[in-house]
Amino acid sequence: MRDITGSTANECAVKIAQKYTESIDIVSLFLSHHGQTQFATGISGNAFRRKGFPNSTAPNHLHVPAPYCYRCHYKASYPGCGFQCVEAIADHIEYGSSGSVACMIVEPILGNGGNIVPPPGYFQQLRKLCNEYGMVLIADEVQTGIGRTGYMFASELFDIQPDIITLAKGLGGIGVPIAAVLMKSRLNVLKKHEHSFTSGSNLISLAAAQSTLDVVAQPEFLNDVKLKGEILGSLLNELPSKHKCIGDVRGVGLMWGIEIVDQDGAPDVHKANEIIETAFSDQRLILRDSRYGYGNVVKVRPALVATDDEIAEIVERLDAVLQKVG
Repeated sequence: MRDITGSTANECAVKIAQKYTESIDIVSLFLSHHGQTQFATGISGNAFRRKGFPNSTAPNHLHVPAPYCYRCHYKASYPGCGFQCVEAIADHIEYGSSGSVACMIVEPILGNGGNIVPPPGYFQQLRKLCNEYGMVLIADEVQTGIGRTGYMFASELFDIQPDIITLAKGLGGIGVPIAAVLMKSRLNVLKKHEHSFTSGSNLISLAAAQSTLDVVAQPEFLNDVKLKGEILGSLLNELPSKHKCIGDVRGVGLMWGIEIVDQDGAPDVHKANEIIETAFSDQRLILRDSRYGYGNVVKVRPALVATDDEIAEIVERLDAVLQKVG
């Protein structure tokens, strides 16, 4: 199904799940980001984005802890944690839901939440949980899809086995707005009047998406992203030994983040924002921080067509910024 934005694609996916299962509740993660519309804001995992907007609070929604191993909600350590973050979802459903749960929506990598990469085995446990409760599993690949991780879909990389995948952002190549909802055939339940938009399926966007897919689908292109991701990860992992303000480095492909901490290891939001500002003013380096400036993770995401030399230069400039700010 073709759509226009990540927000509306995620709304469509939830509608499909609710109609198919004849259930209503939606489960999503702390720190998740699923869009800017009021509904998508409601199912996202940051309360500050709902402040002052009563219609953006979804009454039929459950937020549950994210698989954030560096700052585990349960103070446990992987791999001996027994996936408490998955086990606890069953408690939320049993005691906090309406008893009518339609779906769980999850980002393969929580981008805006801090580039959080779930540990191996997490998605397999999540798939079992969804099967147990008859929930549709939705992979929000608005950020991770179309080659960002070195795979067409991060669902392949993590073996998520979702029922639905949502796409946007990279699908339009250089920024042409288009989104899509990929689903198993049994989920094709919506009628035309149940989800449609004036600009949906416009020809310019479709042409941009087709051209983008023609390039990204080439095996050599995705293999190149994987190799460049290894280079980027290796270079970024050299920084913590030089800068004590870096608590963690995590990522896949060309989607990385560095967690900025104070001398006690606590999140240092102020310094993260200072790094972003200094990177632009001193180095003309465009970076973004997590949670719209409320988070402490600096995101490093070069273009998929960046060269090895450009990736090295990005890290060199970031190193210079950290030396000045750190």
